[in-house]
Amino acid sequence: MSAILVGAALALAASPAPYSTAWSSQAALQTLSALRQATSARPLDLLEDLYDAESGLCSEGVWHNSWLGIGQIYAARRESGDAAAAHLDRARRLADSLHELNYEPDRGFRSRTRSGFWQAADADALARAGENPAFYEPDATCRCSANAAAVILHTFLLEESPNDAAVAARAAAVFDTFTASFFDSDTMRWSREAVSGGGELRAADAAAAVLACLRLVKVGHGNPAVARAMASCAADALLRDTGFGYSGYASPSYTPPRNPLGASTAGRNSWHDAFVALALLVGDALGAGGDSADALLDHLEADYAPDGGLLAHLPVGLPQSGTERCAYTSTQAIWTAALRAGGRSSDAFCAELQARWGGAALLPVANVYPDARLWANTEAAAFLLLEPSDFRLG
Repeated sequence: MSAILVGAALALAASPAPYSTAWSSQAALQTLSALRQATSARPLDLLEDLYDAESGLCSEGVWHNSWLGIGQIYAARRESGDAAAAHLDRARRLADSLHELNYEPDRGFRSRTRSGFWQAADADALARAGENPAFYEPDATCRCSANAAAVILHTFLLEESPNDAAVAARAAAVFDTFTASFFDSDTMRWSREAVSGGGELRAADAAAAVLACLRLVKVGHGNPAVARAMASCAADALLRDTGFGYSGYASPSYTPPRNPLGASTAGRNSWHDAFVALALLVGDALGAGGDSADALLDHLEADYAPDGGLLAHLPVGLPQSGTERCAYTSTQAIWTAALRAGGRSSDAFCAELQARWGGAALLPVANVYPDARLWANTEAAAFLLLEPSDFRLG
């Protein structure tokens, strides 16, 4: 275990400092700094080395790198002077590398492409380390959720460089490829995979599409009415009874949503439900059919944290392994953003996170999974800083 991970483990056990309302910002900035230190010489170790300084990438996947870039831009907006400029420079370098490595003009961003910066995935070694080898292997599939995250990143880059013609041209191409690849204007439906329209749509795909289309309206790309309509179609898929059924979940009568992972997989989890909640809340998609923000947030808490504290991964009533219910770090960060989007303070929940995470340099995957991995840290860096007003339309 590296010195950084040892430091993180020790910090988790330390007594927390007095809670500050600025803790989430401090934690996100500290996480970004720690990620940059988790590096060595190429070829980098897949598990221990989370960052490549030359390319700005955090491993090779589109989803996590996009949220890392978004987190860096938020960090730049929280800081000033040289520190802010350095965060922006890293975000731009990351976006350049991600585009060069993964982007296809007619399809979008491939999920994961070998860069040569990291070691090739060794399935046996990864399995012995308790990791899923498939997570680290190349994947040429262009998926809606990952491409939506890349779109969101490019909208923020466009805002930071409004007079840069090269940034604007690349962003416009990324935006147009996204909507052409994943939205069928004839059926008014979104698909999970590009071009073929294949793959079983998941709630995370629809939620990410909502967020991406809201951002397209915010930056004024194309026809705002069209982008609003595409966001509404994605929200409708999440809400309607013949879709994922989140309107019933956000109603006083409480009808659990249909499987947000797709019918071919097993069960709900708090990551998907919290991410959907964030999208529906910033999109102001609730209230027309008796559903409400308060009911949605209340039901999520009742399902995943009935006694307070962290959101467990699985709903109450489902079998849990171990003596403590698994609660993933990235889910907690998304939940803070959902609370803010729903008009609730996230201060008390952040105090709970501070008590759990303390001053950890790199954050653990979960309360029962103390290793530091990229997905926990890149998502935390973005969602702890995320401002709902950056997505909400006036």
